[in-house]
Amino acid sequence: MKFSKAVWSALTSALIVFFVTSEAWSQSSEKNSPLVCAPRDAAIAELSGHFNEQVIGRGLSTNGQAMLEIYKSNGGSWTVIVTDAKGVSCVLANGQVWIVTQTNNDKYVFAKSRK
Repeated sequence: MKFSKAVWSALTSALIVFFVTSEAWSQSSEKNSPLVCAPRDAAIAELSGHFNEQVIGRGLSTNGQAMLEIYKSNGGSWTVIVTDAKGVSCVLANGQVWIVTQTNNDKYVFAKSRK
């Protein structure tokens, strides 16, 4: 079965949202706490001020309605947040012992168009 570009894009976006929200839900359910969300400026101020984390990468969702960002500190702590089009950021995951596995000197890497 061959899908059109629009259908493929919609399916990909739906799967990403499903897996991201499922992971966030399972993590917040394990702790019996709600997903932590805040205006993006406040979230970034907390990450940089309290945890000394700086952004090391970001990606825009296929539909352009969300941006995923990864923050890390020199001490190894890391946080993954997603920000919606309204500027609300939610923590999806965080932890310790971030390990750099690859270095890429390109400022931007664009995915090839799917046909």
